Amino acid sequence: MHKQKYFSANSVISTITWLIVAMMIASLVLISFFFHIIDDQTRTVDAARVDASIKHENLRYTDISYEYTNWDLAYQKTVVERDIEWMTEKYTIYLTAHYNMSVIALIKSNEEIELLGGNAPNAEKYASKLLQSPSLKQLFGWSKQHDKQALNKTYFTNIDGVTFFISAQPFTTEENEEIVDGSMLVFARIIDNQSLKEFVKAYHLPALHINADAKKYDDSLYLKELDGKPVAQLSWHIDHRTTAFVPYLTLFLLGLLGIALIIARTVLQKDQKDRSQYEDVLFTAATTDPLTQTYNKRYFASYTRNQIMLFERQKRHLSLIVLDLDHFKSINDQYGHDVGDAALIHFSTICRNNLRGADVLGRIGGEEFAILLPGADIDNACKVAERIRKSISNEPLTIGTRQLTITVSIGVATHQDSLEFAELVKEADEAMYEAKRSGRNRVVAH
Repeated sequence: MHKQKYFSANSVISTITWLIVAMMIASLVLISFFFHIIDDQTRTVDAARVDASIKHENLRYTDISYEYTNWDLAYQKTVVERDIEWMTEKYTIYLTAHYNMSVIALIKSNEEIELLGGNAPNAEKYASKLLQSPSLKQLFGWSKQHDKQALNKTYFTNIDGVTFFISAQPFTTEENEEIVDGSMLVFARIIDNQSLKEFVKAYHLPALHINADAKKYDDSLYLKELDGKPVAQLSWHIDHRTTAFVPYLTLFLLGLLGIALIIARTVLQKDQKDRSQYEDVLFTAATTDPLTQTYNKRYFASYTRNQIMLFERQKRHLSLIVLDLDHFKSINDQYGHDVGDAALIHFSTICRNNLRGADVLGRIGGEEFAILLPGADIDNACKVAERIRKSISNEPLTIGTRQLTITVSIGVATHQDSLEFAELVKEADEAMYEAKRSGRNRVVAH
């Protein structure tokens, strides 16, 4: 007869204890690994957000540079006529206040530099040393040679130990964007900890520090000249989740293991949702005019070109309307820029109310707008244009107790075979200017 063998209570307790300890250690390592992945993802996302925000700021300043340098009136008033009153209004007052410009300067074709505006205490000194930047020297050389490599460039540089973000653009003709005489308009903004606080707040970024000891921070990137040479370094901390959660998991692992997994899942989903929302915000900011909430010129042009190619393949109609507010400068001069802005918002709202869901409205100039009408022939496009014209003239803008009647001149063109975007815009522009010459407040079809 065999003797029955039993496990002792101590051996069972010891085994269970070791199993629990092993589970705790394994679970702690596993959870720590999961949170380490989250930290890495946060690091990647934060770096991408900082980089994307800088690129968006570059686009924003490129757009305002393009708006002023690809404007024949600006060249005439700034370079040819030297209209002090006009330059003071546009550069010293408007641009400095609305875009927080540190230095606004004109570099003439003979390399003479003139300060036009800016809020930096030493703006005159910084302006005089702009051409010490190797990047600006290169851009100015291209500009004098009428080389289009000088267009749409932004970069970072140091002047007297101060880091600047620079957007420099040569004056070009509105008609064909040819460089005029090599003169350049330079917008510069000082990059310091105060300006970075405003930048962080605007784009919801982690706190950024410039030229700090990068070893004390979790991540960093370089701000560079045109040739890629670093001129400054931005550094920031990431939100470490592991450090916060591991002590609690060590003490209460059995109870908190499931909760930690749920938290990890929630954090990942939140990060994904935040990133998706942030990408939507960046897309809207990059494609939308901030005042009127219509598409900006860059996106409208890109979208229209794509639609032209699509409609050419489908052999369908496509029309373009160009609208320009009548006497808009007089409105600004008589009532001020706030009323002018209100007039633009009022105008764009009326346009939207008269369009279909498929129609696209964009702001392509100061008071000039364009509407793309997919599927509309010239007759239908003219009907839409006339409806908008009547609505605008019949719905005055209320300013306090007064009412301001606004009118608009409209040009209409329809897409023909092999007609490019620039040619379509040119035809609609010509029709619009014909409406201006014919007495304004009317629709003319090309």
